[in-house]
Amino acid sequence: MATQREIKKRIKASKSIASVARALQVISANKIRRVQKLNEGNSNYLESLTEFTGRVERGVTDAVGPESIFLIFAPERGLCGPLLNQVTTRFLDVLKVNPGASYILIGKKGRSLVKFLRNNPLAIFDFGQGHPTFSKTLPVSKLLGDEIGKSDSVRVYCVYPRFLSFQKLEVTLEKIYPLNLGVAGLEKFTLDAEKEEFVKNLKLTYMRSYVYQKFLEAFLCENVARMLAMSQAGSNANDLSQDLTHVLNQERQKEITTEILELKGGLVNG
Repeated sequence: MATQREIKKRIKASKSIASVARALQVISANKIRRVQKLNEGNSNYLESLTEFTGRVERGVTDAVGPESIFLIFAPERGLCGPLLNQVTTRFLDVLKVNPGASYILIGKKGRSLVKFLRNNPLAIFDFGQGHPTFSKTLPVSKLLGDEIGKSDSVRVYCVYPRFLSFQKLEVTLEKIYPLNLGVAGLEKFTLDAEKEEFVKNLKLTYMRSYVYQKFLEAFLCENVARMLAMSQAGSNANDLSQDLTHVLNQERQKEITTEILELKGGLVNG
């Protein structure tokens, strides 16, 4: 049976955990507010750009081959609940169908994926300090553009956490390239002699915008997951503190009762 001193230490530790969890929850909430507007604004832009790029792309090439590249977004830091396990499970399921695929990892925690995989990643990138900025994401989009430029048969996919609500996140597999949206209209237009260069620049703009959008959404989801995890951790710590306080009060009451009985016994014997 734990002594009162040990119980007090456990209560103090539980209160400290709850305090840290509240602080991390507030920090995550602040980060979410800062990046949410950026995410929504770029999402609208990317939607229009994707449709336009898909229409033009159909007039250039429809080639799809066996070469696959996966862009994997994992958390940058820990304490974000089951998010890393969900990303890992989703990607491993994908690799069962595409065992020889190449991949690019985003996020420090994504390094733990390497031990499960046969091939080394093409590259590993971190989110860096603060929220993602467009300039921070350019090396990733450049690498993807270089890989796409090597062959017309390259397919590019993205595994990332998708924000549905503050209570629900979903790890999603999404095709990045080629788009092949099945939309009609623009491919019937006749472009000038610089068509190939125009399409090349358009694809680069699309890739940059897409990668930036997924950085924002992954960053948003990581902080939502952390906020939810810390909320649960703080609640559990408070519950534990209350239970331990109840146990401590019982031990104190037993001690007081024992002292009263001993005092009464001494008076009777006297």
